[in-house]
Amino acid sequence: MKKILWALLPWLAILSMVAHGHEVEVLETYPPGDRVELGPGQEFHLRIAYSTDPVARIFVRPYLDGREIFSDGSPSPAYRGEGETSAWFSFKGIGDSADEVRVFIGNSSGLKKPALVYPVSIASVPAADAPPPAPAWVATLKDGVVAATGGPQQPMTQGDKIGMSVFMVVVFGLALFGLVAPAWCFRRWHGGWRIAAAIPMVGMGLFVVFLLLTAVFDPGSLGLLPFVVLMGAVPCSVAIIVLFLVRKFTGADRRETA
Repeated sequence: MKKILWALLPWLAILSMVAHGHEVEVLETYPPGDRVELGPGQEFHLRIAYSTDPVARIFVRPYLDGREIFSDGSPSPAYRGEGETSAWFSFKGIGDSADEVRVFIGNSSGLKKPALVYPVSIASVPAADAPPPAPAWVATLKDGVVAATGGPQQPMTQGDKIGMSVFMVVVFGLALFGLVAPAWCFRRWHGGWRIAAAIPMVGMGLFVVFLLLTAVFDPGSLGLLPFVVLMGAVPCSVAIIVLFLVRKFTGADRRETA
């Protein structure tokens, strides 16, 4: 009986995944029309009807000739069930354009394939004509999304910028130390100490290979690169520091020198 259950588990899992699905529909846009011009920083809003199961997030991205155009997109709360929401974006540069907007629905690991492609011609121009008055849903749905995702983002202060710069310097220093220190110790140490130094050296090498492969095959997942680097550099750095201190306190370094 147990063997039968174990054999059925994969199929039950597949059926469960099939039974769950996501659906989205663009009800209207603002500014309206199939050809839209946006001024600097102006947002393009989509009113979206959704049906999600299980919990999912909804994002929109502009594309031109199948290539994503860099933009500032709206955040997304977690949705479940049926309802309406708003998603929006604005172009980063004057002269940017798109011939379609792709709607993605899912979780961070499932946002590879769009759930809907909405054809519309959008162009960013230095001075766009004044759009018609915004319908009520634009402000209502946007306010709901902003409130559900923690409120409007605040501009970075000078202190925030300094802190971010210090953080990036620390990340770079740890990454450099995690690469160089194990190799240096492996070259200078002998016997079991060399083998011990090889462990963080190999680990950091494999981590670098992983980052390179990720950059080639999935560059969109490198948005949290500093934190990913810390995950690899910190353990390697701590390991080599501990080995160095143990050698120092046990006198192994002096015996090798002698």
